[in-house]
Amino acid sequence: MITIKYSDIKGALIATISKLGLPVFYEDINKIRRPCYYIDLVNYQKDFRSNYREFKQLDFDIMYFSSDKEGNNSETIEALENLDNNFEVAGNKILSILFEDKSLNRYLTLKDTRINIVDNVGHYEFYIDLFDVYGKPVDYQLMQELKLEVNNE
Repeated sequence: MITIKYSDIKGALIATISKLGLPVFYEDINKIRRPCYYIDLVNYQKDFRSNYREFKQLDFDIMYFSSDKEGNNSETIEALENLDNNFEVAGNKILSILFEDKSLNRYLTLKDTRINIVDNVGHYEFYIDLFDVYGKPVDYQLMQELKLEVNNE
């Protein structure tokens, strides 16, 4: 199993949202070009649960900036619905984190998805939670073959 980093989740979000054909920004909200999506990590919590296991919860707000600064609610709602549909997999909202080694792929469920508009900016909010590994577990040497000798007395 591989540890999932924020950069893996961010990369998967960018790849998924980019399929909609609009630019995706995540670093500096002041340098966006409209229309676009902007990924904002609102909260990132880690809770260490047991040996080499941690629980992570990441809260996201993906904002949509319409082509007009004054806002266009119809355009914004349509863009957010397209975004929501883009995560749809068999009735669930799924984020696919893909690696070269397909056995390491992870599929995370977007939970509590919400769409709203505040000050002419569309918001698609959700959280992702997952259990992950951290650190390096102790490598135990496997038991070798056991040789038995039986005395027949």
